[in-house]
Amino acid sequence: MPTRISFPSPLSDARGSSSKELITPPRSCHALHPEGEDQTIVRQGSLNPVSYILALHNDVLRYISLTMAAVHCRPVRQGLWSQSRHIRSLQNNNPLPIFSQNSLSLPTTFIRPISSRPARASPTPSRQNPAFPVRRHFSSAASASASSDHTPASRNESTSSKMAPRILIFGTGSIGAVYTYIFSRAVTEANVFAVCRSNYDAASTQGFTINSSLFGQNLNVRPQVVKTVDEAVTKSDGKPFDYIIVTAKAIPSTPSLPEQIAPAVSPSTTIALIQNGIGVEDIYSQAFPQNPLLSCVVYLPATQTSPGTIKHGEVELLHIGTYPAGRDKSSTEDFASVLRSGNGTAKVHDDVQIERWTKLLVNASWNPICALSRCRDVQFMHSSDSATDVVKQVMLEITAVAQASGYPQINEAKIDHQLGRAKARSLPGVEPSMLADAFSGRNMEVDAIVGNTVRIAEEKGVKTPLLTAIYALTKGLDASFTRARESK
Repeated sequence: MPTRISFPSPLSDARGSSSKELITPPRSCHALHPEGEDQTIVRQGSLNPVSYILALHNDVLRYISLTMAAVHCRPVRQGLWSQSRHIRSLQNNNPLPIFSQNSLSLPTTFIRPISSRPARASPTPSRQNPAFPVRRHFSSAASASASSDHTPASRNESTSSKMAPRILIFGTGSIGAVYTYIFSRAVTEANVFAVCRSNYDAASTQGFTINSSLFGQNLNVRPQVVKTVDEAVTKSDGKPFDYIIVTAKAIPSTPSLPEQIAPAVSPSTTIALIQNGIGVEDIYSQAFPQNPLLSCVVYLPATQTSPGTIKHGEVELLHIGTYPAGRDKSSTEDFASVLRSGNGTAKVHDDVQIERWTKLLVNASWNPICALSRCRDVQFMHSSDSATDVVKQVMLEITAVAQASGYPQINEAKIDHQLGRAKARSLPGVEPSMLADAFSGRNMEVDAIVGNTVRIAEEKGVKTPLLTAIYALTKGLDASFTRARESK
């Protein structure tokens, strides 16, 4: 029940002293003001027996409404606080200043959902994190009243009003596994198909276990785990996939990645690429010119500590845009809505390539430099007096290519910002993905990140001597991993 704290009020009427009561909802409700302040309900007036009964009635109504609002993320309306006709008549006949709905300090527009607070660690594995309940059972009438600025509830309602989409995730490593968890919350596990390779045995028997600073610990998700796209099509019983999400590394392969996903592509399929690099969309655009194609830039620090077990940090953000930028945006909004309904974070852009070049500024410099030097970023900066300047010169070349491609937003100020972040980190610093791949002898995304940048520079007539040399050296290192693997 609510906690009551009574104290004398300086206000009193002719019939005696009055008091002010603060009725505070239990902390578990998480009913927060948009600015993050806990809400307090205030009543003023002396408490005769009739007043006490009326006040208790009001308290119960408010406690129930607060709890429902916190759990379901519903807009709070003053109508929720209105009393029955009988109670109102009693109140009107009572001259004492009983708590009225106009004295609420609670905003009547929005209460932040419980899912906005970080999930607490779960002591036992669970297929669904109770801290993030899937809210897909609201009426359309209620959803119409929700503010469009507050997407978690309203987006869920629009998703639930139609058949839950079927989703194929191609390449279920660390990033793919986290998004498998998110999309399984947005729809159902039965509607999410995960194509696995090295972690197939673990995922097919135990599912994926996510240990996340953001979502919670020991979270278990069990999608439909398959080895190939053909197997996913068979398991889907002829039902088309609404979304194919490519989270596999952008590494050249035979057959190509578009050829591998082709059996699952139908005329209604939207293809979303969650991949690093620049120009990675072209081969998909050529293979599936009629399908909506979404280019996504991800910020999600995750590592697969063992097959099927993922460690995830505190960031999860997906920048989304159509490819090319001028195409219809409805598919982008629909995809973002599904992602948000699983408590994912999405930002929709008119031209997401700005975000690609922004991330490339870091990826195309630090990734190959760290892989070649076997140093983390801060370790490399401390390795010699010229190290930081080398990184900056490489970034300046990347900036020149971006600006020649029509993106003046990529400038020296962004370089200084990124270098400042690296300088502020303590030793040993961040381990880029290429460095992790190099330590493990895995092929790296050399062409998608560095090679494509060099090729675009050549097309635009931009000189990139440092980046070209780095590309040649990293390409040679990557080839050595291929030889070592093939010799086994």
